[in-house]
Amino acid sequence: MDPRLRGSMERDRLERITDEDLKKAEEFTKLMSVMYTSTLCVSSDSTPTCGQVLPIHQKLEEHFQVQESDTLFVAGIKKKVWEDLSKRYQNEDIRHFLEEATVMDPRFKNKLLADNIWERVKLAAVMAQKKEVSEEQEREKGHEQEQDTTSKEVPCKKVKKCPLAVLFEKEDKALQGIVLPNATGSGFKTWLDGDEEEKEGKTGIR
Repeated sequence: MDPRLRGSMERDRLERITDEDLKKAEEFTKLMSVMYTSTLCVSSDSTPTCGQVLPIHQKLEEHFQVQESDTLFVAGIKKKVWEDLSKRYQNEDIRHFLEEATVMDPRFKNKLLADNIWERVKLAAVMAQKKEVSEEQEREKGHEQEQDTTSKEVPCKKVKKCPLAVLFEKEDKALQGIVLPNATGSGFKTWLDGDEEEKEGKTGIR
């Protein structure tokens, strides 16, 4: 067979994009564009996004509900996507946190109908206020105790003698008791300790 004919036949066997494939691509892009937008909403670094999670989750639930007008291709994707999303945020603590964050956001505070959410918010606010007051009282009490402690007179500590003074304590006492004649002849004077000598500026007999 002519190689030129064989090459033409091989090209005819290749899988090509059909009009049906293009239609499915358009449907997929339209269906999943909301996922891209939702991702951008919760990816902000400048504003809090925790209050947006549940409203967005509700929006996705509505978006991925199967409609009668959906094709088999679109319906199949919706089922698979929502099967995964429906398992998210089911932990009770996480759910409570997201609910409270949502009702505190003015844009979405009416999106949730659970009355107990506001009760939890009020209780948390009261507890936080009580804790703040208690901590403030503790700080004031500690400050008063500190002032009382500093205002009390600190007793003078007895000066501890150096080892040399302890060793010659008896000799020092004996010297302090010696009575020497006054150089002026006016009487007698007791030998004073070293501090008195420094005050008088003398080291001998007056």
